[in-house]
Formats: sequence, structure tokens, C-alpha cells
Amino acid sequence: MTKLKNTLLRVVLATGLLLGAKPVLAQNPNCEGDLNGDGRVAVSELVRAVRSALEGCPPTDCPGDHNNDGKVTIAELVRAVTRNLAGCPDNPTPTSLPDTSATASPTQTATATATLSSTPTPTSATRFVNNGDGTIRDTTTGLVWESKSRDGSIHDQGNSYRWSAEFGSRTGDGSVFTDFLATLNAQSFGGHNDWRLPERAELEELRELGRSAITLIVPVEFATGCSAGCDVLSCSCTAQQDYWTATDAPDQFAGETIIPRAWLINFRPVEPAPDFAVALPKNAQAATRAVRGP
Repeated sequence: MTKLKNTLLRVVLATGLLLGAKPVLAQNPNCEGDLNGDGRVAVSELVRAVRSALEGCPPTDCPGDHNNDGKVTIAELVRAVTRNLAGCPDNPTPTSLPDTSATASPTQTATATATLSSTPTPTSATRFVNNGDGTIRDTTTGLVWESKSRDGSIHDQGNSYRWSAEFGSRTGDGSVFTDFLATLNAQSFGGHNDWRLPERAELEELRELGRSAITLIVPVEFATGCSAGCDVLSCSCTAQQDYWTATDAPDQFAGETIIPRAWLINFRPVEPAPDFAVALPKNAQAATRAVRGP
């Protein structure tokens, strides 16, 4: 029950909204989480589904219960969040709205049909933009991310580094700082020398966004053309490993020994999962992805 509550609270806190309950009009059978049949999953609908999971469902009204078993499970919430991020399949005609097809103009109908596709088409509104210099820009947060490669260079996705050089140390003197980041900044990679480790929340958001695709564990811009020998100008890779963040995790205690730890984000394909963060001793070895800004 504790894991369930933590998962649900993360959904509510991520939205930053506390909305009043509304009656369900017609839950869309083709789009889990679409409570009013308008062909999309809104934040308010996610919040109502969370409340159903936390508080239980009354006999006649259970927002978010897609399989009609009288309860809302974590799996149903995860699929609803996925629909919020990726959209509903084929954007079916809303079930709670009147049929206006008879009055729609030929131009309107043709436009709507042309935009339906099972494969999303990148547009100028795409959140992540490949800068063409080995970096990827997040147009929402202003962060710029390092691309990863498979060419054996400093950017290779298979490289691993230590946060601290010695066991029991809290100091950021491991190879992730003295080798990886030092090299990027000395080379002014991407024209800048302020590269750093991402904070937990920054890196975790990339992993969360990867939920929206069945076979991807990151947004597609971070997993494109990753073939043996490719460099950051020709591909973008993500290893299925744990990636360091700059954020300290609670200490671990082994008898009288104190073990300082840092948070990492798990980029392995584990679905569903309420939390992708893991804590390891700072002298452990793990993958890295640098970031700068905003």
C-alpha cells in the first residue's frame, strides 16, 4: 500500500493540481484514462483516477477503472499516464460529444483524416531538438544534453565512471568529474565548458518520458541510429544501465561503517515501475550523460 500511495502522490505532485471530482460522462474504451470520451487524457482525468485508487470506488462511478472490476490499479494509472503523454490511438471520435459529422465541411473532414497516423510525425513543435553538434536541446526546460555514441570516444554509451575515488568518500573526486566532465569542458564540447552531472529530477524526467513508447526507454531523440562505430554527430545512444546524477542519496549503514551514496536513474526497460531511482555507494561504477543549462 505504501508503494501505491507513493506512486499516486507522484502523479498528483507532478501535475500541481487538486481538482474537484466530476461525474464520468463516458469512459473511452479505446483510450485508457479518457474519462469523458473527448479522445484525450487530461491532467484533471489523471487526478480523478488517482483519487479512485486512493479512496476506492463507489458502486456506480469509478473514474479510471478501465476493465470494470470496481477498482483502479497501478497498471491502469501507468497506462493512463502513457496516454496523456503519447495520445490516444487513432484519436477516436469522442463518445460524450454530439455527432457533427453531417455538418462538418469537406475541408474540415479531409484535414482531420489526414492527420491521423499510427506513427507520430516529427514537427517543429517536437520537444527535443538535435543541434547537429552532438547535443540535444530540451525546448521545454532549456537544458542541453550530451548525445551518446558507440565509437569508443569520451561519449561512448559503454563508458562507466566513479562518483568518488575511494570507498566511504563523499567527495566528488571520482573519474566522472576528473575524467569525463573535465574532458568535455576542456574540449568546449558543443561550444561550451559548463557541462555537469544532471540532478536526479532532471534525469528522471527523461526516463519518465520514455514510458510513452513500448520499445523505447527514453524519448526517440536519445535512441536514434545507434550502430557500432557511430559518433555523436551521426547517432544518439542510450545504454540500458544506471546513470549517475549529482544528487546525494541517504547514507547506508553497515554496522559502524557509513557508506555515502548518490542517486542514479535506471534506464533498463522495466515497466511498469513507480520509481526509476536507485542509490549506490559513490565509489561504484556507472554510466553517465552530461547536461548543461538552463
